[in-house]
Amino acid sequence: MMLSAGSSARDHCANERTFLSWLRLSLTLTLVGLAFVLKFDLNAIDEPSHEERTLALPLGYTFIALAILSVGVGLANYLRLLSLLVRKAAIVQPNKWITGVAFGIGTVIASVSIFLMATHFETGT
Repeated sequence: MMLSAGSSARDHCANERTFLSWLRLSLTLTLVGLAFVLKFDLNAIDEPSHEERTLALPLGYTFIALAILSVGVGLANYLRLLSLLVRKAAIVQPNKWITGVAFGIGTVIASVSIFLMATHFETGT
């Protein structure tokens, strides 16, 4: 099947937008991770407790690791699709491993959010 110039340009732009979405996710995860590492405080009035400080570093490093993973996945997907588009051999569809990584990152974000809300309600603030 021969692709027209319009569909090829559309596919290149879609590939770039997808990479930029992964990059935006990575930057957001990095900012969240740095926020945990630099200043993690559930109680805005009091100083953070020892448990909060102990919890902050693993959570921060987890989010930073997820950021590195997401930019790596986005870059790998971008380069793979770019090489296929240049050879005019690409049928753009999501891979199962990319979907799995995105689902895993979403699961971690949801789990940490639920955990922090439960911790916040236990402290009574």
